[in-house]
Amino acid sequence: MKKVISVMKTIILIIVVGIIAIVGYKFIYLKNSLFTKDKATFSNEVLEEKITEISELVTLDYYYTNAEKMDENYVKLFNKWNIPFTGKYMIVKYNGEIKYSVNMSNAKIEVNENNVKVTIPHCTISSHELDEDSWEYMDQKSGLFNNLTPQDGDDLRKDAKSKMEQRANELKLSEQADKNAVEQITKLINVIDQNLNVTIEFENQ
Repeated sequence: MKKVISVMKTIILIIVVGIIAIVGYKFIYLKNSLFTKDKATFSNEVLEEKITEISELVTLDYYYTNAEKMDENYVKLFNKWNIPFTGKYMIVKYNGEIKYSVNMSNAKIEVNENNVKVTIPHCTISSHELDEDSWEYMDQKSGLFNNLTPQDGDDLRKDAKSKMEQRANELKLSEQADKNAVEQITKLINVIDQNLNVTIEFENQ
């Protein structure tokens, strides 16, 4: 009889230990699942908030000094021949600033455990301003019956901007702006969590 009771106790003990083990395993599994899910959701939400709240990320400022000349302009006879002494021109010196930026409101973010991929548009010129206080006339001349006008100055400004943007393109500043964007966004994400592996890709890459 004592042997039967001892066996029953052993069986009951094994069952209780088994139940505790199963319940404990399920608890740990559930806890880890929830923690991983919450962590991923938290990271994704934080990243989206931090990145997309920067609607425009300036990645490069190009400051320059340039001189521009308005080609000598004459009054035309029959819209064909230049009339002598009617030519007008001006030469100006000025400072300017071209800004490149990336539109972060269109950024796409993917989080997979510790890996983060951000897809962004390429950087483009977001602003180009001439410093009017630096606008200096180096030389200027009005022609006979052909005076310089404010419109001439406006036309020269437009021409100057166009030429400087062309120069910026020749200097491949947009490529440098893209490189700066990768560095800046990577640093921003690593401030949130330095253990994240960050990959930055560009649209249509």
